[in-house]
Amino acid sequence: MAEAIAQVDNEGYNAINFMEYTFLPVRESPNHEHPDFQKTMHWYYPFGPRHPHRLNAWKKQPRRWMGMKAFARELIKNHRFGPPSINLHASGGHLVDFPGIRPYPIDFKLKHYIVLSLDHAIQKYVKKSFDPKEISGMHGWRATATEYDFLLPSQSQMQLFTSDDELDANNPFSEHLIVQQS
Repeated sequence: MAEAIAQVDNEGYNAINFMEYTFLPVRESPNHEHPDFQKTMHWYYPFGPRHPHRLNAWKKQPRRWMGMKAFARELIKNHRFGPPSINLHASGGHLVDFPGIRPYPIDFKLKHYIVLSLDHAIQKYVKKSFDPKEISGMHGWRATATEYDFLLPSQSQMQLFTSDDELDANNPFSEHLIVQQS
């Protein structure tokens, strides 16, 4: 990873988007709550509700004075003093934004194991306390989920993982499969 990031930097780019491959337990193999879950969870789908979806690796940017107007915008938008900064707030951390951003044109791969079992999904999303301000905001369905909202997908709805080199980004899903769609 360090070599790939150095290559991106050498080519003059300062941000990297990741294609997300979401791994889930499936009805046919529902429980992976153990330290070797990466060796037993073999089903995934590409997830990308928009592109870029996970532009969340970037090169540290120099802090420079960009004038009074930019200073005022920063103060109003991000409630902080100082020159314009990295903005992650608007996207909940998924899309970095800063002046002079130059995203690398090829997505890196991100294997995302969001839950290890149906019980884990319920513990992670239903049993969690969310701040009332978050309920209608960036957490979306997560903040209002009930245990009846979760259903493990069938392996027929997903793709079989064989190797990192063969991860298929075609036809990315825009909604997660673990949540029943109404």
